[in-house]
Amino acid sequence: MDFVEATNVLNGGPTLTELADELGVTAVSLSRARTARANRFYRPPPDGWETVVAELAREQAERLHALADRLSTRKKPARRSKTRRSSRKR
Repeated sequence: MDFVEATNVLNGGPTLTELADELGVTAVSLSRARTARANRFYRPPPDGWETVVAELAREQAERLHALADRLSTRKKPARRSKTRRSSRKR
């Protein structure tokens, strides 16, 4: 696994569109549910959102645990000392 692949997994949570599809609503209605309640475009979140978000969170957690396990089994290079970097003349 390379850096790009690893960071894609790390940042690859469900998009608003994917969440909307799971909830059976539009991405626009989810965007409006995410705005401040004082905003005139605010709409309440769809019924059952907690269950869907919890399941998507569990799926993402599984992907992140697998990523961490895969990366932690690789040999790690020695870390450079912060003091060496900060003591360099500019």
